[in-house]
Amino acid sequence: MNRIATAALLTALLTLGLVGCSTGSGADDEREPEESPNVAACEAFGALTADVQERAATNDNVLEPFADLPAEFDTIALTADGDVKTRMEAIQDAIPEPPHMVIFGENRDVYNDAVDAISRACAADDAEVDATHLTAGVG
Repeated sequence: MNRIATAALLTALLTLGLVGCSTGSGADDEREPEESPNVAACEAFGALTADVQERAATNDNVLEPFADLPAEFDTIALTADGDVKTRMEAIQDAIPEPPHMVIFGENRDVYNDAVDAISRACAADDAEVDATHLTAGVG
């Protein structure tokens, strides 16, 4: 009787071992891949660039609409990750002091180059962005 019980136990253990090695489609295989935090960050970035363009185009007094611009970009950068975050943090260097000077000639070009760099980082992370260049301004 002991031989039969031992054989049955070994058969059961062997069966369990083989089942554990299977490549079946378990619950882990059915999970949706997690969405990168950069998807939302890149979307927010695109919306902010459109808003910056709108502010430049519609405000006669450019001082107030741009006063918090570095903080607005920083808030979005805090939600990003990796290269996207690094490039979003770097756009703050492209915004001169005082921030409203971003609409003037060469400052605008530096800002637009930073927008392009962020757009490339978003695209590389499959977080497409519809960024808007700053075209309104002086010079």
